Amino acid sequence: MALLKLPNAREIAGLLASVVLSGEEAGVNFLLFEPKPPEPKPPEVKLGAPPKPTEAKTPPAKPAVPEKFYDEIPIKVQIAGSFHNTVSFYAKIAKLPRIVNVEEIAMGDAKDVKGKGRIVRTSCTVKTYVFVDKKP
Repeated sequence: MALLKLPNAREIAGLLASVVLSGEEAGVNFLLFEPKPPEPKPPEVKLGAPPKPTEAKTPPAKPAVPEKFYDEIPIKVQIAGSFHNTVSFYAKIAKLPRIVNVEEIAMGDAKDVKGKGRIVRTSCTVKTYVFVDKKP
């Protein structure tokens, strides 16, 4: 089931276009749509024979960390729209057929804009995930 929700690298552009289209349909304006640099990966733990005991006390070995089958693709987003339109945008993202999370939401104060009503500037991080195909 997870593999159906995780796009491969070729499908990412279409998924990001779906996020933008969701925003346009909800009535928000994009002020920023910027991919964030990938977070550094933790060092790999190699499995093998346990180290030979030495005279000096060594700390116990840490358990092996399983490799992730996906990579995160975070995108910093800033939008402007009414509160209702902003919430509608998040609802549309939630209904996309792929996994997309919205994190680090920060909403500013609403300001009256002539002819548009009360507009809220919102910033967040939209994260999507891509399947990592492990070739032996």
